[in-house]
Amino acid sequence: MHRLLRSLQASLVIAAIVVLSAPQLQADDVEDFVVARMQEQHLPGVAFAVLRRGEVLRSEALGFASLELRAPVSSGTIFQIGSLTKQFTARAVLLLADEGKLRLTDPIRKFVPDVPVSWNRITLYHLLTHTSGVPNWVGMEEFSFHSDYTSRQFLAIFADKPLDFAPGERFKYSSAGYSLLTFAIEKASGMPFSDFLRVRLFEPAGMHATSVNDSETVLAGRAEGYVVRNGAIYNGVNLRPRITAPSGAVLSTIDDLARWESVLLAGKDLLPESRALVVRPVKLNGGNTFHYGLGWYLRDAAKSDIVYHTGTTSAGFRSAYFRDLPSGITVIFLCNASGDGVEPLPIAESVARMYIERFQPVSQ
Repeated sequence: MHRLLRSLQASLVIAAIVVLSAPQLQADDVEDFVVARMQEQHLPGVAFAVLRRGEVLRSEALGFASLELRAPVSSGTIFQIGSLTKQFTARAVLLLADEGKLRLTDPIRKFVPDVPVSWNRITLYHLLTHTSGVPNWVGMEEFSFHSDYTSRQFLAIFADKPLDFAPGERFKYSSAGYSLLTFAIEKASGMPFSDFLRVRLFEPAGMHATSVNDSETVLAGRAEGYVVRNGAIYNGVNLRPRITAPSGAVLSTIDDLARWESVLLAGKDLLPESRALVVRPVKLNGGNTFHYGLGWYLRDAAKSDIVYHTGTTSAGFRSAYFRDLPSGITVIFLCNASGDGVEPLPIAESVARMYIERFQPVSQ
């Protein structure tokens, strides 16, 4: 395995490079930086894109989508994007709200009648902003990514657990809370969650390689996932309960996510108030705010000038989406590794800073 790593680090290949950046920024500066991080973090393959106000400045693919097959990453390689999925789920809820099919203030009980009495005050907005108090599945013995669950079985796991806090009292990240949004989306739309995303979000955006993950489906161009432990690379296990889809099961490519960035910036699919909610810090019961909007973290609750999110899957993938609003620079970063030392967000932010410096006005 260590021999394979040394071979990988010595022979990282560029599968596809498109550089449209300004001449003042040396292309090799960015490439060399990313390759160095790949070597440090033992990343088999990555794909990333740099955009400015929706225009692609750079799209690049490096390394291997499959170590065993020595298959290179390309701009069309399909990655699991993990919790970057949450922005799509939030968008789906907002679309339905704009159409009058649900309200963010609706209690989850409206869509799932058999929830515990302690859930009565939990609204869709609480779930979207991680302020519901519904416990997450991390460390929960009853929940396994190696099993699948019916809706009733999934609810049973969480229904007998006390809430971590009263709804709206504070922020605590809960992918399980996002999974509950499946019930609202499906009941309000009359469509399965995966179909709704495909018909209402992916197809209109031209994201034809993007879908909700089904680990049993043979999918051309799908990257293999790997887990880094103690400096060695191991195969990830490509299993995930389908009930968890709204929290982290979307598959996509760097090309498709670049198309999605243009949709987000245009914002034509949502009413102005809904668009504003996406990057508005959540207000807690006591009046304080927390730096999370709807499917996005905010760098500062006082000013929403930087929005970002990361994603991780147990199958061996990590991702980062970083947007600097003042400069208009966005960096999307995908890799097929998770585990020890794999940190995509600092890479994405550093690449963004390289481009932000280029577009900053020169002091007189």
